[in-house]
Amino acid sequence: MNANNIGVLFGGAVLTETLFGLPGIGREMVEAVKVVDLPVVVGMVLVTGFFVVLANAVADVLYAVADRRVVLA
Repeated sequence: MNANNIGVLFGGAVLTETLFGLPGIGREMVEAVKVVDLPVVVGMVLVTGFFVVLANAVADVLYAVADRRVVLA
């Protein structure tokens, strides 16, 4: 699993929470889209995007630590 799969994880959360009626960020996003609650949708997209970028940054740093030939620019 690489860090790019974090976005897929959030997408799966939307599907799973909506189908099974579980409370969570995915179901909240679907409900906000249904009622056109733009501040909530924008907030959820920003939070999700933040975690995707954070996961990629952590993966890059860990990769550089594990393999000394990799140089962070």
